[in-house]
Amino acid sequence: MSNSNTGINKRIREIRKFYHLTQTELGQRMGISNTAVSKLESGENNVSEKNIMVLHNILNINEDWLRTGQGHMLDNIPQEDEYFKAATMLSKSNDELAMRTVIEYWKLDDKSKKAVWDFLERLMKNH
Repeated sequence: MSNSNTGINKRIREIRKFYHLTQTELGQRMGISNTAVSKLESGENNVSEKNIMVLHNILNINEDWLRTGQGHMLDNIPQEDEYFKAATMLSKSNDELAMRTVIEYWKLDDKSKKAVWDFLERLMKNH
């Protein structure tokens, strides 16, 4: 029994995949079961206002995007939240090269960190 709001259901799955969460992990954050998450994603259950507010509050999801698909998925993210999101995603990715790069960067003295940052800025400008 699919509802008429299947776009929002697909966006819930997109949110979960974006954050690299299982249905169980997303359910724990939302205060619902993994079965409830599965039913939200499939469209078997309608997405409630409470679900929307929880996703907005715990994962910084843009309510307009969640409801309509318009705009950006995430509300503006404070820099420290962006850092924690990136660190969490990096940790879950098991990308050893990226993790080793971050660790080695933090071992550098300030002058060397600045040199690395200057190099990265030049590299990004050229892409």
